[in-house]
Order: sequence, then structure tokens, then C-alpha cells
Amino acid sequence: MEYFISTSFINEFNINSSNENASLRCLNIELNTIAARSSTIMILDAFGRIHYEKRTSFIPDQKAKLDISDYSEGEYFLQVENYQGKTQTQKFVI
Repeated sequence: MEYFISTSFINEFNINSSNENASLRCLNIELNTIAARSSTIMILDAFGRIHYEKRTSFIPDQKAKLDISDYSEGEYFLQVENYQGKTQTQKFVI
């Protein structure tokens, strides 16, 4: 019997801006249950510089909200590394 294990552990992510304050931006991330237990979340710019890094042991409700209001316009990469050392990277643009 074969089992399929998904390598995707970012279920969804999006940038949410406040209607009252357009300069207030958050990156909303939803991880699968395995990645939400223990992972490292990073935001890198197009030059590979790390703008955010956090190792988590548990993310409540599998959802994280990161304030990216101070980030300049441009391309960024959300990178999540799970407890097995596997990474998933998603590009986003501000």
C-alpha cells in the first residue's frame, strides 16, 4: 500500500490591508497541521536578505499574522521550513 504525503505545508497566504489605513499591511499565513506544530517562518527580499525569521513550536489555529507595514514595495519570499528540514517558498509582491 502506498501513502501520499503532501510536501505542501502552506495552505494559504495573502496580504491584507486595512481599509481605514492603507499603509497597514499584514501577511496572513495558514499552515497545515504538521507545519503549524514546529516550523521556521522567514521573509526574504529579492536579494536574499532576511527581514523576518521566527522558529515556532506551535501556531494556534494554524494561522499566523505578520505585520509587513514597514516593508518597501518590491518582491519578497515567504519561506517555511518544517520540522523535517523541508522548505516551501512562495513569492509575494508589495
